[in-house]
Amino acid sequence: MNQYRREQVISKQFQQVSSYLEELPAEHALKPTGEDAAHLHALFKQATIGDVIRLPLDKTPKRDLEAWENLKGMTIDEAKAQYVDKSIKWLQLHKDKIKEANELITRLSRITEYNNNDVGSDEEYSSTTAPPSNDSAESLLHVPIDKQQQSTNSSLLQSQNINLSPSLIYSSDNDDDEFEEARNDSSLLPTPSKSTFHDERIAEIEKALERLQAEVSASNERTEALRQDLVEDQIKKQVAKKTWTWWIKIITKHAIINGILLLIGLALFSRASPFAVRIIDRSRVLEIWKYTKRLLIDWKYNYELKR
Repeated sequence: MNQYRREQVISKQFQQVSSYLEELPAEHALKPTGEDAAHLHALFKQATIGDVIRLPLDKTPKRDLEAWENLKGMTIDEAKAQYVDKSIKWLQLHKDKIKEANELITRLSRITEYNNNDVGSDEEYSSTTAPPSNDSAESLLHVPIDKQQQSTNSSLLQSQNINLSPSLIYSSDNDDDEFEEARNDSSLLPTPSKSTFHDERIAEIEKALERLQAEVSASNERTEALRQDLVEDQIKKQVAKKTWTWWIKIITKHAIINGILLLIGLALFSRASPFAVRIIDRSRVLEIWKYTKRLLIDWKYNYELKR
């Protein structure tokens, strides 16, 4: 089997097994767990997207991101091959206990078997051939590397003058029908090309950038709303300072503080405290009163002159 055929078989098997395992619920017995789950999911990401892409606000678990980063530089075809190989090993561990694992192994073996016959295998695959057993399915899962090319087989048939009988044609038609039935049963998707995976990767990146842009815009809107609220609060506080209520509060507060200090001073003065006597000196009090009285008289005299 040539390289193109081998990649085609691996792509079909990858689509088959990934579409099944990735959509299994977490509580299913066949769902990989632990390190196996992280490694399989990382191989799936590498095969469908490519190298790891870290985005802000990404909710991907740290363990999955680290497993994905370890695969950096791996090609898409290599990631597919490793995903298929690891999935087959996982299915083989559970094929005796879980019926779905055995069925999936059989489907994967049919894909390999069909492509082997399609490239000119000498063994006939008739419509009456039974599905491969569990023991033989394991050997059919891996794609053979050393096979004669289809052109060599065609020239050999022509040199031997072998005529295609109706029974052989009918058998080939049945082979096609059987493979199509297997594809329909397993919901096998068409083989994606490299350009398709590249387009899918670009589409996912664009969607991620759109989500990031939307989150940034929403964050900017929230920040602007908070800034406006702060400005409005400051304006309200400045307006509140100019009201009569604010002035009454300020005057009351200072009057209470000064009254408390005055009461303390009088109490100390009544007990002949040297500290209070020194502060409250009668001569100084009289001088202050005379000075204040003179200021009031001068202000009243000047006010009457201006009138």
